[in-house]
Amino acid sequence: MCLQMVFKEKPEPTGMGYKGFGVSAGSLYGEIQGRKKKRPTGKWIHADDFRDKRYKVDFGYFPYWHIFEYKRDAIGWMRWSDHNYTVKKVKYRGATVKGTQGACRKIIVAKEIFIIPDTKTED
Repeated sequence: MCLQMVFKEKPEPTGMGYKGFGVSAGSLYGEIQGRKKKRPTGKWIHADDFRDKRYKVDFGYFPYWHIFEYKRDAIGWMRWSDHNYTVKKVKYRGATVKGTQGACRKIIVAKEIFIIPDTKTED
């Protein structure tokens, strides 16, 4: 995912947002990079451990996790996915840049994420 615009303002170093994941057999996977590596929930994970080194870092592409500021934007983006997907709420830390993706969807790029596990509710 590339950023169309990078903001001058720096993002807060930590925060919350939304991330899209591919889903297979109940496990989470990367949408584009590292599709074969499961993404664990309930623990901090660093983007470098999942990045596909074949992708070059260039103008417009920033390595690390690309996190949507709003859930509706993550859902809108993931609708174009070529496989099953889900959107999860995540905590992030080590934010490096803030910008927009696609039709003005606000994105935070951060080094680490914590995928918040689903909670079971009783009736």
